[in-house]
Amino acid sequence: MKFLFLGLGSIGERHVRNLYALGYRDFVAYRRGEGVASVEVECGVRRVSSLEDGFSEGPDAVFITNPTAFHARDTLAALSEGCHVFVEKPLAASAEHVEEIIALAEAKKRSVYVGYHLRFHPLLRAIKKAVDEREVGDPIAARISVGEYLPDWHPNEDYRNSYAALRELGGGVILTLSHEIDYALWLFGVVRSVYCLGGHKSNLELDVEDVAEILIEFASGCSASIHLDYLARPPRRDFSLFGTDGQIEWDYFSNCANVFSRESAESPRRILLEESFDKNQMYLEEVAHFLRVIRGEEAPLVPLSEAVATLDIALAARESLETGAVVRVS
Repeated sequence: MKFLFLGLGSIGERHVRNLYALGYRDFVAYRRGEGVASVEVECGVRRVSSLEDGFSEGPDAVFITNPTAFHARDTLAALSEGCHVFVEKPLAASAEHVEEIIALAEAKKRSVYVGYHLRFHPLLRAIKKAVDEREVGDPIAARISVGEYLPDWHPNEDYRNSYAALRELGGGVILTLSHEIDYALWLFGVVRSVYCLGGHKSNLELDVEDVAEILIEFASGCSASIHLDYLARPPRRDFSLFGTDGQIEWDYFSNCANVFSRESAESPRRILLEESFDKNQMYLEEVAHFLRVIRGEEAPLVPLSEAVATLDIALAARESLETGAVVRVS
């Protein structure tokens, strides 16, 4: 199987290494970065000088790991060439080409998989199971938070030039940190309305929002507040759910989740990660799953329809941020 990579930043290199670990050796990349990416040497990635040259190599699947602003354009190009697509989150920077992507994927009978890797986190999957089995009753409210100081993401690079910091490249916390929106929809389902406060609040040199407070009302009656920022030092990522019969607490960095039921309020059910767990396991499982999806062996854990729904909510949050109004979601 041959893979074409569009972009070879840190996430692109991670996916190459994981495919290499799974036994694959045929990689081509179209990238505009100067210098030689480490995987070009370590994994034998061959560079091509244009997108057309990349497609002329006949790839089976295309990994789109470039800035968000190019995701929709390159997904359509890959589908037009008859390739399966793995696109890093989010699917696009706007809704402009989404219906076209859906129609072309169906017409070409090709998979479009969006990289929301947190769905492969063992503790989040355990939380999903607890919610589905109503271990804490009906969900009433959730508090979700993620933040990390943007200049610390890639210390050897100038954050001001990163896609996350630039509107023209699809940056801003709402799209860039949309994992939390994705898993909120995964846990709680259909959304009714969205309201958002925030904006560019810090002294970071960027032209996008660096803080967002998103309030989501679900059709079930559950509500969720989602905090996103480029400011937290040290990084944080946590989740709390309050249900009719208990609550669930998860701190990503503590490698532990606690499930409190009415019967076990003083001694919660603790879910611990194995000491050997490495976060790359999520990405490795994600890529292996994508390969099984395109072989027709499994249904996608992130169906295209759900990735589109996540994008819809992110764009609704941006609209609310700009207008100051509640945005109703159909």
